Amino acid sequence: MFCTNCGKEVAENAIACLSCGARPQGHKKFCGNCGSPVTLEQVICTKCGVGFGGLAIPKPQPKNSQNSDGKSRNTAAILAFLLGGLGVQRFYIGTWGWGIISIVSSFVCLGGVFIGIIDGIRFLQMSDETFATRYENPSPFTW
Repeated sequence: MFCTNCGKEVAENAIACLSCGARPQGHKKFCGNCGSPVTLEQVICTKCGVGFGGLAIPKPQPKNSQNSDGKSRNTAAILAFLLGGLGVQRFYIGTWGWGIISIVSSFVCLGGVFIGIIDGIRFLQMSDETFATRYENPSPFTW
């Protein structure tokens, strides 16, 4: 059997893929109205009564500019423009590795200032959903 998320082979009785952590048989579906879990066979939500026409849809994501840790895309952009040379925006979003590089480059040359301006522009052009998913659990060197 193969994982529907990443395509790697998994055992028949596996409850999660060891490569990506997803359920091998696919992801759970949710009611688009109330968000309660539903199966693909359901034609109505048993919690709120909304009909699916036989199709369950993914749970809608909230439309805000914050990730699950409460980090705001706009705050990150403002920090980048004002204190970008010190890498404060990178420490704020959790990518402290790039924050340290920004501090060092600002002392060696004006590279940290340019990194801050580039980061500010990137954060403003990035969609809320992209920001939330990219910086939800970042590694120290997530760009």
